[in-house]
Amino acid sequence: IQDIISWAIMFNIFHVALKALLVILRKYTNHAFVKDPRTLLKTPRHTAIIKMGLGEYCHFGIKNALKNMLDEYMTITGKINDNLDILINIDGLPISKSNISALWPIILKSVFIVGVYFGQTKPQSNNDFLQPFVDEAISLINNGLFYNNINVRINLHGLICDAPAKAFVLDVKIHTGYNSCTRCTIKDFADNKYGDYQTGETILQHIPNFGLVSCVVIDYMHLICLGVVKKLILLWVQGPRAVKLSQQLLNHVSGALLNLQNTVPNDFVRRPRSLKEIKMWKATELRQFLLYTGPVVLKGILRQDIYINFITLHVIVTILASPTLSKDQNNIMWAQKLVEYFLQCFKRIYGATFMSHNIHNLLHICSDVQKYGPVDEFSAFRFENYMSNIKKMLRKNEKPLQQLSNRYAEINKSNLFKKQKSSHEMNFKKLHSDGPVIDGYNFSAQYKVLHNKTYTIHAKNSANNCVLLKNGTILVVLNFAKLNDSRTVIIGRKLKVVGNLYADPTYPCASEQLDVQVTREDAAVCLWPCDQIHNKMWKMPYDRNDRNEFVVFPVLHT
Repeated sequence: IQDIISWAIMFNIFHVALKALLVILRKYTNHAFVKDPRTLLKTPRHTAIIKMGLGEYCHFGIKNALKNMLDEYMTITGKINDNLDILINIDGLPISKSNISALWPIILKSVFIVGVYFGQTKPQSNNDFLQPFVDEAISLINNGLFYNNINVRINLHGLICDAPAKAFVLDVKIHTGYNSCTRCTIKDFADNKYGDYQTGETILQHIPNFGLVSCVVIDYMHLICLGVVKKLILLWVQGPRAVKLSQQLLNHVSGALLNLQNTVPNDFVRRPRSLKEIKMWKATELRQFLLYTGPVVLKGILRQDIYINFITLHVIVTILASPTLSKDQNNIMWAQKLVEYFLQCFKRIYGATFMSHNIHNLLHICSDVQKYGPVDEFSAFRFENYMSNIKKMLRKNEKPLQQLSNRYAEINKSNLFKKQKSSHEMNFKKLHSDGPVIDGYNFSAQYKVLHNKTYTIHAKNSANNCVLLKNGTILVVLNFAKLNDSRTVIIGRKLKVVGNLYADPTYPCASEQLDVQVTREDAAVCLWPCDQIHNKMWKMPYDRNDRNEFVVFPVLHT
C-alpha cells in the first residue's frame, strides 16, 4: 500500500484516476483496498481558510514547519538541534497565464510552507497578511518550542525577498525610488524617522531580536544574477554604441556558449543558451555565465576595460559563493574593496544613468556573507525551486488554497520526501572490467561512478570526471579501482597547469587563487587515493592557438 501511496504522490496522480485504480485492485487482488483515495492518502476533510481583504489566507503554521525541520535534522545527524536560526522567504507566485490571480506564500528554509495568501492582486495590507506569522513567531521566540522534551530556542535570523516584495512587507519605498536602499541607515528606522523612505509601519518590527535592516538580507539571486549580470549582458547586446558588441561578436559568443553544452557537469540543471535568448535566461543560467562560462567566452571579445570589470564581479562572487574562501575574513574584506572598485569602473564605463538599485546594493552583500555564510546559504534559489513544486500541486484554478493544503498534507503524511541520514562516505557504483588499470597492482573490482552527498564523479563521462585533489593536483578520472587491501583509488591522468585564465596586475588577482586554471592533459596514467578529492571541477575546452588546452573551474555548490 505504501508503494501505491508513494507512486500517487510522486507522479501527482489525480484522485479520480487513483480511485479507478483502487477499483481494479479491489477486483483483481485479495487485498481489501479502501474505496476512497482520500482515505488512502489521508487527505484532510477541512481547510482553515480566512477571508483577508479581497483574497483569502491559509496558515499552515511555523510550529509544524519547525517540527519537520527538527525531524529532518535528527534523521540526518542523529541529534536534536536545540538552537534554530530560521530564514523566511516571501514572494508572489502567478498561478495562471489566463488571469492575474497569484499566490503569496511565506516559506521557511529548508523548505516548508508557513502560510499562503491567494487573490487577484497582492494582499491589500501587508500587516494583515503578516499578522498570523508574526503572532506565532513572537510566541515561539519568547517561549521556545518543545521537541522531544527539549525546549528549542527559535530565532528569526533573516528575511529573503526580491526588491518589490521587500518594499511591500517592510512598507518602504519601492526599489525604483531615490531613497530605496534598505541597508544604508539603521539608526531610528523603527521610530519611522525616514519619511522619504518609509511609507508606513510594518508589524515585523514587533518580532524580538529581528532587525528591520540588519535581518533583511540582500538576495544574491535577484540582486546579482537577475539584476547586475543580466544588466551587463543587455548592455553588451542592446546598450549604447560605446559598449555594445557587434552582431558578429555576439554570434561568436553565442556559438562559444553552445559549444560548451556537452561539457556541463550534472551539478547544473541547465545548459548554456544563445545570447539571442538572453531575455528568457533564468537566474541559474546567469549564475553559470558569471561564475563559469562568461570568463572563457568573453575573453578577447569584450573591450579590455569592460572585460576586467566583468572579471572583477566574477572574482567577487566566486569569493562570496565559495564555502572555503568565504570563511576567511580577509577574503571578505578583499571582496568589499573589489565591490567598491567594480562600482567605480562600472560608472566610468557605462555612465551614472545605469547605476541602479541593484548595482548600489552590491555594497552591502559582503556584510551578509559575514553573517550568514556563502551567498547560496541565504539566496532565493532554493525557494524559487520550491515555487515550481507549489504550482505542480495545483490541478485546476479553482480553490488553490484548499488544493495546496490537501497536497501538502498528503506529502507530509506519506514521508515520501523526508531526507534520509546523510553519509559522507564514498559510494562506488556500476561495476565493470573495462579498465584502464595500472600494471603491478592487484585490483579486486572496478567502478565507473563515485557518489556521495556532495558530488557525483563518472569516470566514463567527460563532463563529470575532473577533480581537484587536496594537494592542488587536477585530475581527469579514468577509472575507480579497489585494491586487494580494500582501498579504492583513482586511476587517471594529471592535468598540467600551463597558466592563468586571467592574472594580476591587470586583473584583481591571478585566477589560480580561485583554483581557476588553464591546463593540458598529461599522457601518463597514474594512481591516487580517493579520499584526497577536494572538489569537483568543470573542464572546458580552451582551444586558443590549437594547443588542446582546458580551463578548469571548481564547482562551487558541491
